[in-house]
Amino acid sequence: MARATGFRLTLLILLVLAVGVVLGMWVAGQRLVQDTFVARVERKAVAVLRSGLTSGQESTTQIEPNRLPLTQRVVNLPLSVAYYGGGIDAAPGGGVLILDRLGRVHLFDKGEMVQLNVETPDNGLEALIEQHALGLLGDKGFRPRGFRFNDVLVVDRKQTTDLLISYSDWDAERLCYRSVLAKASVPNGIAPVDWSVGRTDWDILHVTEPCLPPLTVGHMAVQGIEAGGRLARLSGDSVVWSVGAYEWDDAFRETGVPPYAQREGSDYGRVFRVHIDTGETVSLARGLRNPQGLAVSGDGRIWLTDHGMRGGDELNVIEPSRAEYNFGWPYVTFGTHYNLDPAGGTGRHTGHEGYDLPLVSFVPSIAPGTVIYLGDFHPAWNGDVLIGGLRGTLERVHVVDGRAILVESLPTGVRSRDMLLTDDGQIVILTDHLQLIILRPSVVPTATDRVFSAIDDVVDTPLRQPVADLFEACLQCHQMVEGGTGAGPSLHGVCGAKPGQDGTFQQYSEALKNQRDIWSEDRLAAFIANPQSVVPDNRMAWDGADRKAAELVARLLCQTL
Repeated sequence: MARATGFRLTLLILLVLAVGVVLGMWVAGQRLVQDTFVARVERKAVAVLRSGLTSGQESTTQIEPNRLPLTQRVVNLPLSVAYYGGGIDAAPGGGVLILDRLGRVHLFDKGEMVQLNVETPDNGLEALIEQHALGLLGDKGFRPRGFRFNDVLVVDRKQTTDLLISYSDWDAERLCYRSVLAKASVPNGIAPVDWSVGRTDWDILHVTEPCLPPLTVGHMAVQGIEAGGRLARLSGDSVVWSVGAYEWDDAFRETGVPPYAQREGSDYGRVFRVHIDTGETVSLARGLRNPQGLAVSGDGRIWLTDHGMRGGDELNVIEPSRAEYNFGWPYVTFGTHYNLDPAGGTGRHTGHEGYDLPLVSFVPSIAPGTVIYLGDFHPAWNGDVLIGGLRGTLERVHVVDGRAILVESLPTGVRSRDMLLTDDGQIVILTDHLQLIILRPSVVPTATDRVFSAIDDVVDTPLRQPVADLFEACLQCHQMVEGGTGAGPSLHGVCGAKPGQDGTFQQYSEALKNQRDIWSEDRLAAFIANPQSVVPDNRMAWDGADRKAAELVARLLCQTL
């Protein structure tokens, strides 16, 4: 009964979503303005679907990346948090501060979510929506959710706690937009739940120049999703801040006018060092498209991701002692335009002569949204860099002597917007799906550990080593976690399942797909001992094993998993 009710509710939400899309387009005059009543209903429906109708609930699972099993905790955030965009940082006294894309500040601590009494500056979004609806920005579209607050940073100082935020700002008088870095201070020792920050309590540290007019190319009049906008703490009284090129250089062609990411006097496509008190700004790097990931390691190096076009996503390193870097965008990139033409149009899209090379470039795209440096997480990963992708993966980059020698892709299925490494050694990920994902090194025995432990406990001594060797051979191709795939499907829940039915594995032979009998303990033992005798013409590259050892492995798999 409950399942049927949930199914009907999901169908109703999908219907509302579909109606919202159609009516929203009609009411907005087909300008793609998504701020009508029905569009707000649509966004709420999307948020409900993404939160799985379980706001406030949590789930915990085990995952097994290379070298380091992790415990993954997923917390569904309340609908009061605007999905898609924003940033997070550690809160004084514990917990996580969440700045959503609308500029509202929340505290997540000990399983509870509280919206704080922190008003952020008016970024002009309402005026932008109204002026676009009046046709003052031309006939191109505009999506309000892309024009947003981008990041929050907490800086503990001797007498104050400084809050820094970055956001895109619309100038209604001049009909142009820019990036802003602002600071508000509260006395030390006051808990975040007792903060009181008004809209006029902010000091503006830096406003980018020039103020950009509506775009004349592409399909959007104002594009906020390429704002960059990340913040990270440097030593002393400075922070590092990234600013994107707002799509202005995506359609660049050699015309004699330098693109914004390369132009003198431009603040776009840059990474800046900014003094917290004076706002003094120094450019550390230029030639960037959409620098959405920013982290600083203990030695002062800045780790920077740049979100490219079709391919060409980059992980870059900025050494603190060097003069301004130039990573070449849009003159050089390993990506292309979406129509496959060389990006930049200069004929140099695969060469970087005269420009700083990325540490590693990703083709195809991973859509990097955030990055952290794993300085003190676990010995197996310490010194690595973790990139959160907007295409459903985390990318762990293993760096040795300044070289990226390994990239491990960890599927998440969600858009990772921002990440934080907490003082107690947990990775917190803000997703675009109304969730926090919290990762920590696992202290719970994995399924693999449990099987090996059972071998030691229950298998007679003469067979112990042969059984362990046989199980080790199974692990060369099969994972033990739900949804995990390798050369073969996961062995998670294999007993009682039908052969060829794991939807995450796509390389089954037709022989296995056509099987109807479930994997019983006896059938699994027979298959391990002689695969072709049980399922002729299957693709398993395995000649078979000792029958007694196979029976014991099958029994342990069925009883342990």
